[in-house]
Amino acid sequence: MEKNSRSSAKYVMVTGCTHGIGQKIVEELIKEGYHVTFDAYKKKGYPLHILVNNAGILDFSPEKHHTDDGFESHFQVNYLGHFLLTQLLLDVLKASHPSIVINTSSVMHYFPRSIEDYNSETYYSGMAAYSKSKLELLYFTDEFNRRMNESGVYAAAVHPGIADTNIFSILPKWIAWASKPIRFATSLLFMSSSNAAKPALHLIANPSLWLPKAADSISTAGPSASSSSSSSSSSSSSSPSQLESSSSAFSASDSSHIATVTETEVPTDEASVTSPASSEVASTVFIGPWLKPAWRTKRSRDPSVAKWLWDKSLELCKLASSSDSKKNE
Repeated sequence: MEKNSRSSAKYVMVTGCTHGIGQKIVEELIKEGYHVTFDAYKKKGYPLHILVNNAGILDFSPEKHHTDDGFESHFQVNYLGHFLLTQLLLDVLKASHPSIVINTSSVMHYFPRSIEDYNSETYYSGMAAYSKSKLELLYFTDEFNRRMNESGVYAAAVHPGIADTNIFSILPKWIAWASKPIRFATSLLFMSSSNAAKPALHLIANPSLWLPKAADSISTAGPSASSSSSSSSSSSSSSPSQLESSSSAFSASDSSHIATVTETEVPTDEASVTSPASSEVASTVFIGPWLKPAWRTKRSRDPSVAKWLWDKSLELCKLASSSDSKKNE
């Protein structure tokens, strides 16, 4: 873990890394010499090249649960907490450019028709709230790229597939007991955590997917954009072993960039991997479990909704911070 000096090492933060997909991502990155830090990040003065917003819950219980801040649990754990964390680390990400924020979304974003009822006040089911949080993460990723255009910080999203992880652990006791035979049978069909971690690792190993202009500064030992995406099987086999050599474009910087806010439309070309920093229309890279562009709904690309959610999230984070301050008085 300490094989590289601070000036050359790549620094990573992964949420939800104590088990499942997050743990596998961390294990692979540590093997390649990345520094993974979990707490008191800013106080330690580390740069930050990769932030993986991976933590998540899926609560099948019929009762709606709220966090201490008063938000529906899926909304805060899966989305709002990651939005706030990213905002708090934004200055470090800018100073460490080029850097990337990877959000773990899902094709489950298809089901919600709207996110206006973000706190599930009018209707609640665990699956509906989970799906809504995954749609919110896509909106967040799109709006991040529009607002951070030319800042040197980029965002991408991944759909890891259906993996046999602890995300399914929040079940009523009787369902948990009764579902054991079913869980055993379906676990044979679910992806392993190792395979589910590959989309995020693939993005880290191939910065040319989200940062085409950095291709010239990437080590020639690393894979090219064409070779890394020519087939899912070749990408899968090359990902872990080439993490360090192909990501040499990540480097700490003493200067920070100021984000330029641009209100550009999101393209309808679902296979596009155009750099958000280019003069063309911004596009979010969304990689699926076969290391190919994942499917997105047209609704998930609405820039007006993405902007509304960003502004609402800032408002909600301020309210939560104000509430915490009052609690501590």
